[in-house]
Amino acid sequence: MVAKDNNDIKDFADLKGKRSAQSLTSNYGSRAESYGATLVSTDGFSKAADLVAQGRADATLNSDVSFYDYLKQNPNANIKIVNQVKDSTPSAAMFQKGQEDLVKQVDEVLTQLKQDGTLKSISEKYFNKDITQG
Repeated sequence: MVAKDNNDIKDFADLKGKRSAQSLTSNYGSRAESYGATLVSTDGFSKAADLVAQGRADATLNSDVSFYDYLKQNPNANIKIVNQVKDSTPSAAMFQKGQEDLVKQVDEVLTQLKQDGTLKSISEKYFNKDITQG
């Protein structure tokens, strides 16, 4: 993610020599460094997005869900997504061992909520976008 008026960074390779606002212990920070970015320390996505919007950092790497949540709270934010990795990291819920029946019930409910459009509706309510696809 970069400032809306930033046309220099279009791809991850363009991070070389740029400043990327990241939590220093995050995987996104490691990824930014792997592309040659210098890290600007921050303690969370909203602060990283603010640094980018203010021009105090050139970019930040993070999940698109964090971006859409930030935009929901800050609809006039001066940031945009310029590129995304093609692979995704699935989300999961944790259960105690031996709770296979509960896992099955949760899976069934999630399948039903997806099929009837409830998950899409919730996503659009909180993110202004359907993030359930992908």
